[in-house]
Amino acid sequence: MAGMKRRRWMVGLGAAGAGAGAYLLTQHRRDAAPEMASEPEESLLARGLRKRLPMLILPPEVLSAFIADHERYHGSYKGRRVPHALVQTFLLSTDFFPEADEAKALSYLSYHDPYLTPCRNPFRRTE
Repeated sequence: MAGMKRRRWMVGLGAAGAGAGAYLLTQHRRDAAPEMASEPEESLLARGLRKRLPMLILPPEVLSAFIADHERYHGSYKGRRVPHALVQTFLLSTDFFPEADEAKALSYLSYHDPYLTPCRNPFRRTE
């Protein structure tokens, strides 16, 4: 009979701990919510490009213009990891080439797709 009381006490203690933990977790989220709401959420594609290209200066307007064009031609991005081909398309859509200067901020030119804009070649010689 004494074992039964101990079990009830342990279950009650566990339930009280879980309740206190849930309360503290909701209070923490409630306190953090105004900060998170004031900052605009960056899309998965923008975060992925920033992660894959940490050495470059990527202004938000360049990323948003590229993402808008990408979604216009290919639909919204649903992947978890940005593939190499999409990083390449992003770089070819900016003024990164032919100088490849990592110190300057990128500017968006136009969405690079040889089937959409066949005349643009960032690797052409201008001599």
